[in-house]
Amino acid sequence: MKQKDNFKYTKQNNIMENKSALVLFYEGTGKDHQGRSLNDILNFDDKMFDACHDFIQWLFPLHEDSRMTNAQVPLITEEESDYFKSSHDCQSNILLALVRYSQFLDNLGVDKWCVNMDHNLLRITRIIRSLRFFGLEEEAKGFHQHLFNIAASRGISLTTLNYWERARFEPLFNTLY
Repeated sequence: MKQKDNFKYTKQNNIMENKSALVLFYEGTGKDHQGRSLNDILNFDDKMFDACHDFIQWLFPLHEDSRMTNAQVPLITEEESDYFKSSHDCQSNILLALVRYSQFLDNLGVDKWCVNMDHNLLRITRIIRSLRFFGLEEEAKGFHQHLFNIAASRGISLTTLNYWERARFEPLFNTLY
């Protein structure tokens, strides 16, 4: 999936021709590499949300590979980011994903996720950054500040906190890893 579908985005009229799999997924008409829709993933129970590791890259896409990325995961392009920033439907859908992930963290409890070396700390880095690709700077800021304050008070490593800071403030298409 790392090879990009050929598509063209025209900013003037907010039309994307030959839409990519990622755009279709976020518009609610596409499926991920396992055949799951956005709605399917948002309806995972908390156990599945925690145990499954191949959906987060679709739910919160980035422009670069991460340590957990496999060949089936799309990487966001500048054209897709521009489209997402102008698409109310796509922005609404990533906000639904943010709400679902926040509910998951609340249900899991801070004692479970806010510990050094927990995979959810990596997911938080991804989410902060991904929200920005959708033009949701204020939402990224709020998510970052809320979790940063919790994590800092619980002794989460400076390395993790620095990644969160970089995800929040560095130019979008710079590399974090």
